[in-house]
Amino acid sequence: MQKILPLMFGLLLLNTPAAAQNQSLKSIESLFKRFLTAELASKYKDFNYRIAPLDSRLTLPSCEQQPEVFIPRGALKAGRNTIGLRCNSGKRWTIYSSVNIKIYQPILILTRSLSRGEILTPQHITYQKMDLALLRQGYLDTPGSILNRQAKRNLAKGAVLLPRLFEMPDWVKRGETVKIQASNPRFQISMNGVALMNGKKGQNIRVRNTRSKRIVQARVTHPGEVTVF
Repeated sequence: MQKILPLMFGLLLLNTPAAAQNQSLKSIESLFKRFLTAELASKYKDFNYRIAPLDSRLTLPSCEQQPEVFIPRGALKAGRNTIGLRCNSGKRWTIYSSVNIKIYQPILILTRSLSRGEILTPQHITYQKMDLALLRQGYLDTPGSILNRQAKRNLAKGAVLLPRLFEMPDWVKRGETVKIQASNPRFQISMNGVALMNGKKGQNIRVRNTRSKRIVQARVTHPGEVTVF
């Protein structure tokens, strides 16, 4: 594994004799900046970056062709990255540097606190521009996956919204009166019952028939309604 030296570039020289003319450090910085600006501008609207300063003692043979900037691993992301520059002609060399990237994007946060079990509505959310490097747990930029879902726990005002913080709401609450539907190809009947447990859409729960007192298993099909199949 190639090692990045603190406060300076790691350097690999494939030809050891020194060159009479050295690669300008200013030209290296310019190549890095042009590459980073083009790459980030193609994906993001609001960003900035800081490249680790070059060690003034660094000397490299002048490359016969323009050196190539590359990303050693993966793609550029918010936070600390490693970038490289290599000369593929003449006295070849490869160097590495680090760059800290800040990417700012509007993400969803809560406009007020939300209690456990409370349903999230459009009035609860707003957008705030934040540095993505600070959002290690993730973020959302569209609300479709969490709207009209209930909070799994108490959430404070300003909290960054994530899918794992929400779940489908209970369509049936324990102890409430529900409508029990039962049908087959020849008939369909409806009766009242009492839910013996909470239930979300599609879940099977136990329900007591109000008239017969019989307990049956039924599937939650609508808010306040279950069906016996």
